[in-house]
Amino acid sequence: MNKSLKTLLTIASLSLAGTAVAKELSAEEDLALALKALPEAADDLDSGPMNKSSAIRMKCFVDTPAYDMYTYDFCASAAAARTTTAVFKIDNVPTGATINWSNSHCQSNNSLCFVPIRQYRSVTVNATVLKPNGTYTSVSATAEYEGLF
Repeated sequence: MNKSLKTLLTIASLSLAGTAVAKELSAEEDLALALKALPEAADDLDSGPMNKSSAIRMKCFVDTPAYDMYTYDFCASAAAARTTTAVFKIDNVPTGATINWSNSHCQSNNSLCFVPIRQYRSVTVNATVLKPNGTYTSVSATAEYEGLF
């Protein structure tokens, strides 16, 4: 994961845990922490194999204290926290495909992406999926986050 996301996850972990000693997390520990904080993403990753014959599509959710659900192309939520995380996922990526994301918070070739989002803002993420047969598919989704006040 990129440095900004590691920092965000470390700060969030320390805030929730109280007083703790910070240490550099391995990529596996970092992903495990992110999935604990976002059970919706963990459920999606544990859902087993996908139907690879379906269309490639992007879905998202804005993480709030509620159990958030993915929706395709557009997602929105509201909460009191000034910042939270928008989670983007590309469904039905063929084996061997390359993913190029438009957002620097997204890791290349990973179908799951975590992007910070502030209240009263929207974030649009685009991705190009380069298929092994030489063709490509462009997908995008927009997340919006509103405050409660």
